[in-house]
Amino acid sequence: MIQRLEKKASERDRHFENPWNELWDRSGDASPLARLETLVDFGDAFDKSDLRRLQVSVSGTIAAGMVLVPQKRWGVFSYWAAPNNPWVQCGGLLADHRLWSPDISNELARQMMALPGSCVCLDWMVVSEEWQQVCSDLRAWGCRVERQLQFETGVILTDGDWDVFWAQRSKGFRKKINSRLRQLNAIGKVNFERHINFSNTPDLERCIETALQLEHMGWKGEQQTSLNSNPCIRDFFTRSLKDLAAQGMLEIQFLKLDDRAIAFEIGFRSHGTYYSYKIGFDPEFSKFSPGQIITYFQLQHWFSSDEIQRVDTVGELSQATSKWCDETVRRYRYVIATQMGSRGALALWGQVKPVLKRLLKR
Repeated sequence: MIQRLEKKASERDRHFENPWNELWDRSGDASPLARLETLVDFGDAFDKSDLRRLQVSVSGTIAAGMVLVPQKRWGVFSYWAAPNNPWVQCGGLLADHRLWSPDISNELARQMMALPGSCVCLDWMVVSEEWQQVCSDLRAWGCRVERQLQFETGVILTDGDWDVFWAQRSKGFRKKINSRLRQLNAIGKVNFERHINFSNTPDLERCIETALQLEHMGWKGEQQTSLNSNPCIRDFFTRSLKDLAAQGMLEIQFLKLDDRAIAFEIGFRSHGTYYSYKIGFDPEFSKFSPGQIITYFQLQHWFSSDEIQRVDTVGELSQATSKWCDETVRRYRYVIATQMGSRGALALWGQVKPVLKRLLKR
């Protein structure tokens, strides 16, 4: 079944009991940003009023689904995409692994081909067994499916021993972190703060405001890519954080020198995974590597508790995050030429192949 994801319809069950969020919970391995509240707000913030929800139900229970948004390139070429962009990633396939079957995969493929238009371009996709089966079914229906590696995301497993983990970091890296901590402690008192239980809205708004001010002070503020430089996106971001805070999934961390916040991290917790969503610091203290110091304290806490078993660094693996990560997850861009019937698919492919190549390279 293909449904338009409309704001008005979603408002009735926005807080937070609805079949889509139940599917998200049963999937067990998707970011909290894939919940219904964020998807609806995504449509509002980025002017995507025609979001489509593909879903397959078994005995009245949604067994699998994904949301797609209409896009246009070069003013003429229209296609469907996952609701992902540099500010938020909330798209992908949600699947109840216990209910999954070949029939569900085949129906999802059929629904994707029934979308108006002839192309689907999906960024940030993780290759699961379910998604591989959908792609196989699309090919069997005569569609052309291409993929290209976009980047790798770092993963840290925190269910071991901290001392063992820390000893496995390079000697030079450990020496650098210890040196930066000594230097900071020589200036003032270094504190690591975690905010997870937001008792009231002013507390939450104060934390968000402090974090976004720190982000704006750095290079993102200079390049006008910080959230404070984009009021519409900031509003979307704030609404999403409030929804997650209401569900107990939001965590905001600060590294403080005396009473001054010099670094922050905003993350989400669900199903034993912590998603490191946004990090920033005061450039005045950049020589002390405050982003690495806050990660050091954070991981110490995760290893010493049973709250989190896995940290997902979310974005592209960088030189900074690679110092901590022992595993990676590959994320791909998929470009799918959809058309009913093998003859139509081959004809379509001849028309759009040059455009698809440009999509894969951009």
